[in-house]
Amino acid sequence: MTVHKNEDGFTLVMAIFMLVVFALVSAVLINMSGVASQTSTMSMRSVRAYSAARSGIEWGIFRVITDSDCTNIATPPGVDIVLPASANGIQGLAVNIGCTQIAMANPELPSPGYDPGLATFRITANAQAVATSPGSPDFAERRIEAVIRTR
Repeated sequence: MTVHKNEDGFTLVMAIFMLVVFALVSAVLINMSGVASQTSTMSMRSVRAYSAARSGIEWGIFRVITDSDCTNIATPPGVDIVLPASANGIQGLAVNIGCTQIAMANPELPSPGYDPGLATFRITANAQAVATSPGSPDFAERRIEAVIRTR
């Protein structure tokens, strides 16, 4: 096999080109893997925050049904219920629960289906990851509100 003078080094150029292409493809795949991992982590944090907020709402509804008022529900402003590490799957979240009784605007003009023996309560639960703030990559927060009518 004869080698022509103008073909010297072609294999070397082709090998370097292939290495560069493989390196770029590898870098893109690694970056995509990191983004997928971050997305999965944020999704899990959001689900945990939602579960904690829902637990707060359910606890608030239970207290309203049991006590028929809001006295044992609302946490003082700035005071959170921090879930202990033993709460599987939702540790590291603070839940702030609020409750207000909604007064009827004009009981003399009741709406259809109005029952004067029922009391109406608005319960809110806000769950937020502890030691994070809005804008940080680890931040997750969910707020749920429920309205309940009971005797």
